[in-house]
Amino acid sequence: MDITDILGSLLGSQTRRGGSGRGGAAKSAPQRSSPSRAPSSGSSGPIDIDREAKELEDILHVAKDRHAQGPDSTARPSPSAPAPSARQTGVDPEQGTLLVRAMINAAKADGSLDQTEQQKIIKQLKNPTRESLKFLQDEFDRPMDVRGFAMSVPVGMEQQVYTMSLMTIQLDTGDEAKYLKELGDTLRLSQDVREQIHERMGAPSVY
Repeated sequence: MDITDILGSLLGSQTRRGGSGRGGAAKSAPQRSSPSRAPSSGSSGPIDIDREAKELEDILHVAKDRHAQGPDSTARPSPSAPAPSARQTGVDPEQGTLLVRAMINAAKADGSLDQTEQQKIIKQLKNPTRESLKFLQDEFDRPMDVRGFAMSVPVGMEQQVYTMSLMTIQLDTGDEAKYLKELGDTLRLSQDVREQIHERMGAPSVY
C-alpha cells in the first residue's frame, strides 16, 4: 500500500473542494515563522511548534509532489548519487497512516465525507491497488471514535495530527469545534500550543 499516494489523493480532493476554507490544503500547510511568544518550558514551547510545522510541511510537499507526478515519477539515482531524501522516497508509513486517519476523521466531523466525496478521493489515487482501496473504505466506514484515535497517536506526533485535522475542516459549526476540543484534550495539547497552531494556520480560535 502506497500511503504517500493515499495522502496525496486526500490533499488533492481537499484542494478541489476548497479545503479548510483558508485556500485548501495546498495553501494551508503550516508556514515557518519567528515565534510570537516567549518560549515556555517542556515540549509545548514555540520552538517545538516550529520544528513540528517544518516536518509536517515537508511531509505534505512529498505527498503533493508524488501525487502530481504520478507513481512512477521517482527517478532512480545513479550509483554515485547521494542517498535520496525523504522528499524523494516518500512518507514514513506509520506517520502517513496517522495523518490520513486524521484527515478522514476531521472530514467526518466536518460532515463533508459523503459517498460523493469518498469517490472523489478514490479517483484521485494515482496507483489504486486493492490494498489501498480496502484501507480507504475501511477508514470511511469506521465509526467515529475521537478518543480512540487520539490515544493511538504516538508521542511526538500530537501537533501534526491536530494541525492536519484543523487543515481539513471548515470550522464553521459547533460540531467541528467540539471535535477539535476533544481531540486536543485527548492529545494533551496545552491551550497555548493549540492557540499557536490556530494562529499559524490563520484559523479562528475555538478556546
